[in-house]
Amino acid sequence: MFEVLGALQFSNLLAFGALAATPLLALAYLRKRSSKTQVVSSLLILQTLRHKKLVQRKFKPPLRFFFELLALIILIFAASYPSIKEDGKRFAILVDTSMSMRAKNSSGSRFELAKAELIKKVEAAPSSQRYTLYVSSPKLEQVGETHQTQSVILSSLETISPSLSNDTLDTSAIELANSGRFDGVWIFTDKESSQSVDLIGAAKKSQESTELSVTTVGEPLPNFYLSDIRYSSSGDTPSISCTVGASGAPDKGTFGSIRLELYEVDQASGKQIQIRKKQLTLSASSTETSFTLPKTDTGEHLYRLSLNTGSTVGKNSLTEDDSAWISSTRARRDSILVISEQSSSSLGLGNLRGLTSKQIRPQEYGDLPTEELKKYELLIFHRSAPATLPPVASLLVLPPDGNAIFPTILETERPKVTSWSSDHPLTSYLKVPLLRPQASVLFEQPVWAQSVINVEQGSILGAGEQRGIRYAAVGMELFPFEGAKTPSTSILFLNAVSWLSNSKGLSSTALTGSSTRIDAGTTWTITSPNGSEETISVAAEQEATFYPLPAAGVYTFRGENGVREVHTVNTFYPLESTTYSPGSIVLPAEVKRQIVVEESTQVLWPLAILLAFALLLIEMALRLRPSEVEVAA
Repeated sequence: MFEVLGALQFSNLLAFGALAATPLLALAYLRKRSSKTQVVSSLLILQTLRHKKLVQRKFKPPLRFFFELLALIILIFAASYPSIKEDGKRFAILVDTSMSMRAKNSSGSRFELAKAELIKKVEAAPSSQRYTLYVSSPKLEQVGETHQTQSVILSSLETISPSLSNDTLDTSAIELANSGRFDGVWIFTDKESSQSVDLIGAAKKSQESTELSVTTVGEPLPNFYLSDIRYSSSGDTPSISCTVGASGAPDKGTFGSIRLELYEVDQASGKQIQIRKKQLTLSASSTETSFTLPKTDTGEHLYRLSLNTGSTVGKNSLTEDDSAWISSTRARRDSILVISEQSSSSLGLGNLRGLTSKQIRPQEYGDLPTEELKKYELLIFHRSAPATLPPVASLLVLPPDGNAIFPTILETERPKVTSWSSDHPLTSYLKVPLLRPQASVLFEQPVWAQSVINVEQGSILGAGEQRGIRYAAVGMELFPFEGAKTPSTSILFLNAVSWLSNSKGLSSTALTGSSTRIDAGTTWTITSPNGSEETISVAAEQEATFYPLPAAGVYTFRGENGVREVHTVNTFYPLESTTYSPGSIVLPAEVKRQIVVEESTQVLWPLAILLAFALLLIEMALRLRPSEVEVAA
């Protein structure tokens, strides 16, 4: 009883001031005249009678008076907005659903191990605790309702599964911790974690901070995988090249022997015909190889490359990264034109696998006709800018002062990123807080563009669309492109290339978990890799939408007037495929919250109003009840 009273909270204590008016109800009954009639013979006797009543009358309220009084007190109680504070703590459960969680051995997959650990931890916790379930890949997403009971949250686990893409687990965990909705965040992953309490300063554990707990599952598992595929039509003989990766402990200088098989896919029937095969002994963690293709017509050809482990069974813990698809027609379209005073080698353009690039000087750009520019999938202006919007999707890297497309307003040194648009494709898989440019240029965004990444002084990344063509500008240096040596800027650059080249279609470098654009005023019937069909129609007056690509394989788009496009999607995530040496995340043991956690309460005022209404109905019934009538003799 005392525990319940101690948990009571009132949002409007001033309402209790109305209790001072309750004596007025008694006064109203005191002043009420009696309905009994008495006959007297003279005025003298009447005056005596009244005087006697005033002196001797006692207040004997009827039963309905108590119902009215109780109803009035309950209504005053309801006006104070009472609630009961729930004592149970609230936790966010973040499950790593990236591709590496699919890795398995004889004991099962890492994802199953994570679920088993999660179930044990929830069942061992107090039953008063409440949980909210989240998955990390392809993006942070809530599963089910907020603050669920133990039984509900465990049943929700059956609805989730690992994706075929990567994630930003540490960024997602910090985002949940800073949301102000949880006392703690439980993380279940195959990644190694290092935690430090020093990152939170003097935050008080119970009031100002959210605890982060990481449970790491799984053991190092060997794996073979494909991390790249490229089509080349240079010369008379086309070819396909690829990169094969190996994750594990080498035995006598080699990781093992695998067989690569190349198939041509009949687009009408889906039948696959093997046209090439090759046996490889992998002596390095990354090996490049190629196949010369048979001479064919210049039409579109679709190919699938498959990695066959053969006798190395048990050394390939992840099979979802063993195949890759590529289209000859779309691969030929993946060319970019770079406009820069610097040479292509100093820009690192040779490291852009799957893309062919040509570099020209800014003064040469003005001499190129529109038809020539349209041969390229993307234009990149490095420390330069065109006078008008180009007819092709374009990326401006550090555009100069005075440009008319993304006007610059300020230059700053060592800016600090303060905010960003987490749902924009340009920030996909990007750990934005890790962007630490030495210098940057701030933009004034055109009316047709939006700011995607901001620093303290303004925007350093803007993007938008005009007449169905996409444009973006970034105010920090992205070159030279060095891949894994500069992961943050490399991911940002590849995101920009992927998003911009999607203006009219899908680049052959598309990855699982990405999306393709469906323009306004178009209708497409889309066949997914599993054979299912879906029709997407976007009205002319609506905004363009994006169609998700969660699975690897071939997507066929059939539009109006017989238009047909084939897009290939692959699982090229080397960090997820290196299952023998899982990635690592760095998290604080606690995070000082910017927002105070809202207390979980159960409101009582609706119940109080219903109770008061019931009492008034009873009082009304008593009022309408027939009263006894006295008959004079």
